[in-house]
Amino acid sequence: MRYNILQPVKEYDGSEAKDSDGKPITFKTVFTTALNATLRDEVLEAEKKAKCYLLTNRLYLPHPEKTVLSVDECAFIKERVGKVYPPLVYGRAVDFFEQAGKPEPEQAPEDADGSEDTEVTTEGAARAQRRRKK
Repeated sequence: MRYNILQPVKEYDGSEAKDSDGKPITFKTVFTTALNATLRDEVLEAEKKAKCYLLTNRLYLPHPEKTVLSVDECAFIKERVGKVYPPLVYGRAVDFFEQAGKPEPEQAPEDADGSEDTEVTTEGAARAQRRRKK
């Protein structure tokens, strides 16, 4: 499914959550932090570390408002958010995936902004990352 990870996280009163500089906190920031957090009592296996790395790279691809994530990837991100953040942020992340993940009407062959709609998988992101390093 496609998600707009640039949406701001909301406080309980519906206002936008802000960082210490007064800038809105987006789901991109929340997900990136959760995927890269190291918890004292947790030892991540190499496979999970790689998954965190690849997902974070995908969050930084062009057009973050069209980020494509599988059901498994959403569940993994929610798990990480639940371990790192307090109930408000975890609840907002769950709501984000349940509400924002509703399929959008398809537009062919280009989106309204004129860019091609490309879905990127974790494996595809890894290949693109390797090509950039060469």
